[in-house]
Amino acid sequence: MKQFLRFHIMLTPWMVEVLFWLGLVTCISASVVQFIYLNIWRGIGILVLGPIIIRIMCELIIIVFRIHDTLKDIAHNQDVHNGKGS
Repeated sequence: MKQFLRFHIMLTPWMVEVLFWLGLVTCISASVVQFIYLNIWRGIGILVLGPIIIRIMCELIIIVFRIHDTLKDIAHNQDVHNGKGS
C-alpha cells in the first residue's frame, strides 16, 4: 500500500490492456452497425483496421513504461556498482 501511495506502482500498464479490450469491443460494435445500416465496405475496414490501429496505439504506450522500467534498472545497477545502493 505504501508503494501505491508513493506512486512506485504504476496503474497505467494495467489500464492499457483494459483500454485495448474496450477498443476491440467498440470496433466490433461499430463494424456491425456499419454492416447492417450503412456501408458494408466501411464495416469491413473498421473490422480489419480498427483492432490493428488500437493494438499499435496500446503497444506504443506500453513501450514508454518499459523504457521507464529499464531506466530504473540501469539507475539501480549504477547505484549498486558505485556503492550507493542496498
